[in-house]
Amino acid sequence: MELYKKYRPTSLTEVVGNKNTVQILKQYLENEALPHALLFTGPSGCGKTTLARIIGKQVGGTTQTGMYYRELNCASDARGIDAIREIADLVQVRPLDGSCWVWVLDECHQLTKDAANGLLKLLEDTPVHVYFILCTTNAAQILPTIQTRVTRLDVTPLPYQEMCDLLSAVTDREAQFSERGLRGVDIDPIIEAAQGSSRKALVLLDSALFGGGNAGAQITEQIETQVQDLCRMFCTPPTTWMMLVKVLAGLQGQDPEGLRRCVLGYMNKVLLAGKYSAQAALVISFMANPLYDVGMPGFTAACYMAWSSLSGGK
Repeated sequence: MELYKKYRPTSLTEVVGNKNTVQILKQYLENEALPHALLFTGPSGCGKTTLARIIGKQVGGTTQTGMYYRELNCASDARGIDAIREIADLVQVRPLDGSCWVWVLDECHQLTKDAANGLLKLLEDTPVHVYFILCTTNAAQILPTIQTRVTRLDVTPLPYQEMCDLLSAVTDREAQFSERGLRGVDIDPIIEAAQGSSRKALVLLDSALFGGGNAGAQITEQIETQVQDLCRMFCTPPTTWMMLVKVLAGLQGQDPEGLRRCVLGYMNKVLLAGKYSAQAALVISFMANPLYDVGMPGFTAACYMAWSSLSGGK
């Protein structure tokens, strides 16, 4: 089993990081005061859906595979008004065994306009036996009227020390079941490449432990070298767009959000060094917005806009 699945928390006590959010959830459960509409926001891979499942299981009084616990991925085909109408019909029936309906709507900002308005109506008049748990990587795209009817809890990327503790614990645990010396794996490159995402960190650790021992370092070194080349081109024009295209072609398949953060980190150092500050500040302005929805096309477009502004489109 993949490490990110094997070590996915199943209770609030197992969750690493986000202490304030976890403590708030514990208080809600202890006081039997959980809001009937929660919204978890934050970057991909940081634990929003995991927290939703943990809470859903506890308040539902049944297993996640039970008939009163449902998950919808609003980034796929379950994003239209028909899906919301089905929910509206089902929640009118109160569970006979005393449990509650729990609906987890993942990537809820992807709902169509009609579906979002339908959800708004459900949130305005939610039955006492129904809980809605929404998750999103882009809260800004959610209707303001929906946001006023949910309790928002932010889920943030793990800082270095918490990520270090997580990977060290997993590595030591896995070493107990292997004859290989796994404790010697260098986790620092993995932490840097993961950019605070516990899921991505465990995927990279999986590759490092069982795919050669240094996959995380290889990935990080490759990204860093190419991103540095990209940033140098921004700082030292004239550079043609096709020169940038050659570098961008080598970055295809990488995590665009990770690339964006790498560019921001590099440009921040340039800005603080006091040389090429104007170019660095301009690039930062075009890389300011997360790329969770637009992906690699968004990263490429941001690069083009930065290049165009720096070079005058020539």
